[in-house]
Amino acid sequence: MRTHTAKYRGMIDRIMILFTHTDAGIGDRFYHRRRQLVKKVGSPLVLTAVPAPLGHPIPWAHAHTPIYQDPLFLYLTGINQPGCVLYCTADTDYLFLPKKDPKYEFWDGHRLGCDDPADAKAVRAHAGIEHVHDSATLDAWIRDHATAIGCHWHELETPIDDYLFQFKTALALQHPHLNLTNIHDALWPERFMLDTVDQADLARAYQTTYTAFANVQARWHTVASETELAGILIGELLKTTPYGLSFSPIVANGANATTLHYSANNASLDPNALVLLDFGLRWRGMCSDVSRTVPVSGHMNPLQARLHSLVETVKASTTALAKPGVTIEALNAHCWAAIHHGIQTDIIRHGGTVTQDYDQRPHNVGHLIGYTVHEGDPLRSYKNKPLSAGMAITIEPGFYGHVRMTINGTVYEETMGIRIEDAVVI
Repeated sequence: MRTHTAKYRGMIDRIMILFTHTDAGIGDRFYHRRRQLVKKVGSPLVLTAVPAPLGHPIPWAHAHTPIYQDPLFLYLTGINQPGCVLYCTADTDYLFLPKKDPKYEFWDGHRLGCDDPADAKAVRAHAGIEHVHDSATLDAWIRDHATAIGCHWHELETPIDDYLFQFKTALALQHPHLNLTNIHDALWPERFMLDTVDQADLARAYQTTYTAFANVQARWHTVASETELAGILIGELLKTTPYGLSFSPIVANGANATTLHYSANNASLDPNALVLLDFGLRWRGMCSDVSRTVPVSGHMNPLQARLHSLVETVKASTTALAKPGVTIEALNAHCWAAIHHGIQTDIIRHGGTVTQDYDQRPHNVGHLIGYTVHEGDPLRSYKNKPLSAGMAITIEPGFYGHVRMTINGTVYEETMGIRIEDAVVI
């Protein structure tokens, strides 16, 4: 009995990797999302999943990424498997899958197949998709059923040549008379407004992230290097979720924190310096993204405390402005003007000097967050679009530079990076 129970639980665990949600009735949620998008676009849709797991085209690049699906595909299906294609009409959906491959599954585990009735049943229950077909029949299906179709790729002046654009290009070559339109603009704002399930998952992701960080802080006294700290941080994050990390954490001590996407994580910790940590995890479909800047010794010197307090204050005032109708660009304008004003009043007017490798804006004040850690699109074309209720964004002001200042007769001089980041649901 124990053996059979363990085997059954193992099957459920594998299904949980293939579907972000397995709640009863959850398929209806994805079904209604697809109907809403097809109605807005006004034509059938054909959308691709990621073609292969991350690192697959590079044999020696193995990535620990339990959830790696295209965010739009994940939003519309909850299916976390490469090599799928979704075809949607006004009232019906079709999922195109390859056939079962026992040799592949022997090495890499269970995968949904078009010829497995149990998989078709799971697709209906967890994704709300009634019809499952063989991927080999996709081109014939499109030729027989579509003259105009919506697809998705990233493009402003020129397209990003990723798997989405390559899928669209292959469709155009295979079906020269097919009228292909980009549904990119139709995704705003509905695509990025989190429903109650998403908001609960986002809250769980952040709650779990904060708990993991508290556990890291409890072990702080044992740490001597960025490497050790990164290892403890990653371990505490992975202990709390089966869905993996949102991204590879940043652990940057002292001057290393002035490199925004610092990735070495291998320097010794200076006991007199600050260390910046940027980290997050996934819970089902949602990502977290948190930044904290803390003193290695447990105590900030007066200069560090002054700048950290400035960033905290600006984060609070920027968060208060994040409401429906406001744009991220407006939040940018407020945030970086406030940081600049604080530097002038708190440092320079008191005889201090500040050197920075940028004018006023080192990065955006935040970004959409949800099915991917940098939600929206890689071109950030949404910065000037009004935010809507239900969207989630990060607020992450920062300071990066070299400062020299005399405080109460003591000269303090330091190169540091300070960033504090949390998310807010509009």
